[in-house]
Amino acid sequence: MLSRKFIRENPQLVEEAARGKGQPVEIEQFLKLDSREGELSSTANQLRHQQRLLSQQGSLSGHERRISPSLKQLARQVKAAKEELRGLQKQLKELLLRFPNIPDPSVPQGRGKKDNLQVREWGTKPQFDFTPLPYWELAERLGIWDFRGGVKVAGRGFVLFKGAGSKLERALADFMLDLYTSQHDYVELSPPLLADQESLTCTGHFPRWQQGVYCCKDDGLFLIPSAEVPLTNLHRDQILDAQSLPFSYVACTPCFRRPEGSWGRENRQEMRLHQFRKIELIEFVAPESSSAQLDQVVTDVEEALQLLGLPYRIVLDCVGQLSFASAKVYGVEVWMAASGSYLRVCSCRNYTDFQARRGNIRFRPNRGGRPGFVHTLGASGPALPRLMAAIIENCQTATGEVLVPKVLQRYMNDPFVKSPKYSPSPLSPPHRGGEMRFSTDGS
Repeated sequence: MLSRKFIRENPQLVEEAARGKGQPVEIEQFLKLDSREGELSSTANQLRHQQRLLSQQGSLSGHERRISPSLKQLARQVKAAKEELRGLQKQLKELLLRFPNIPDPSVPQGRGKKDNLQVREWGTKPQFDFTPLPYWELAERLGIWDFRGGVKVAGRGFVLFKGAGSKLERALADFMLDLYTSQHDYVELSPPLLADQESLTCTGHFPRWQQGVYCCKDDGLFLIPSAEVPLTNLHRDQILDAQSLPFSYVACTPCFRRPEGSWGRENRQEMRLHQFRKIELIEFVAPESSSAQLDQVVTDVEEALQLLGLPYRIVLDCVGQLSFASAKVYGVEVWMAASGSYLRVCSCRNYTDFQARRGNIRFRPNRGGRPGFVHTLGASGPALPRLMAAIIENCQTATGEVLVPKVLQRYMNDPFVKSPKYSPSPLSPPHRGGEMRFSTDGS
């Protein structure tokens, strides 16, 4: 949330930023209500002051003070002013929640993905002497993804992993959680998968994106779109110790979303699922270090992809691609061999103090100092199904096998483990060249 003072002093900047994000705001209405609220607040204070003076006049007895026409009239005026003030403040709060965050000055202008700025790329794109299959075709041949089963149970936009597919998803989650908790300073959390309206408002999902979240109406709760919601709200309405910053958390949870468009043959490459598991990195940092800390978060995500051996690139999102709450976003995109294009698996975001203002998350710079708002950072990913798709496409062989990245082998043990109940055909677990594989032909 932007501060009222900032909007009041920078109305043109706020309006331009909102327009750049494609989220127009009612700046004139806000300024009008803000001015009226200031006038009304001043009037109410003056009326209360007059009321106190009149009620304290020694020349009137208690009974006379209570029945004084002037005093009774002042009481009515004070009550009316308070009621109007409450109404104005409610309108102002509703308007404030619809103002998007201001893009960082380093963010390039533009509206579409083509306007994003490539920062760097890593890895060697695989070269094949055969035509690589898209992940969905190879995954079905291998019997590790059941697209029809997901649709049968819950409808379009849901998939079912089985056998080695389920094991690969679990291996990816365990690998990254171990990496971030043992090699870095992230604390692993297992948060609730449901959140209330206040929590989603804090992170900026509400009210703008309310239609994209699944709702449990009877309980007033919502399925989380990512672990960002519960992790960010962990410190809502708290004053943190500056000496303890940054606070760094990691979680792997199911995520539930109603994405634009739906899963189908026409958009399988985009992988817009309604339910998927995802790693989430969240940090609470001091304002002066948030820019450097964002770079470190990007580096942490890159480390996982490098260990997996997946070619990728880093792009800086343009203004039109920024989310409602973000001030700056680095996109991490992996190479997909079959399509010859990149697929985003992670967005590393700096929210500055936008979420902290909504959630009243502050820190005290020094003993006795005035509390300020922290900055929050988030890395929404990697999304496990997208990483699985990248591994399937980039690590496939001419014989229909997929080489499992070496860093995952100790988690999978045997990528051919399967349940006869679900597997359409028996698979065997060969070990070739020190690398474990899963295949369709049992070779």
